[in-house]
Amino acid sequence: MAFAAGSNFVLERPLSAISVGRTLKAAYGLIIRERLRYFRCPISIPAAIREQEAGEIRCQAVNISEGGMAVISSVPLKPGMQVTLQFAIPGQGSQFAAQSEICWCDEKGRSGLRFGALSPEQKTELKQWLSKRLEESLPESVALKFRSTS
Repeated sequence: MAFAAGSNFVLERPLSAISVGRTLKAAYGLIIRERLRYFRCPISIPAAIREQEAGEIRCQAVNISEGGMAVISSVPLKPGMQVTLQFAIPGQGSQFAAQSEICWCDEKGRSGLRFGALSPEQKTELKQWLSKRLEESLPESVALKFRSTS
């Protein structure tokens, strides 16, 4: 009945540490994927925004997710602007050039950009890099419980 209602996993009574642990271990992948969907990794890397009228605008990325990036710029940006965002992920060799849209801006020079198009290879590279950062952000005691097999 629970699965028919849309549940992905179910805890059955009576609850025990072993049964709950087994269920959560099986659900770990789903939990991580759901968390990754919204995970914004803090970052401090240089980036460049290219826009037809403004030319190239140098900025600093402050966080990144699968869907976009937040930057700080000394040049005012406007929501709705279509731009190309160029950046490199730390520790990776490839350069990204993502067609993006400015989604929001504030008075402190911060802006949020939504990636419009990344190549399948770039999506995979970014997703793997973010997954690793997310796993590194988990407390080791928690990560170990999910990594061990029993």
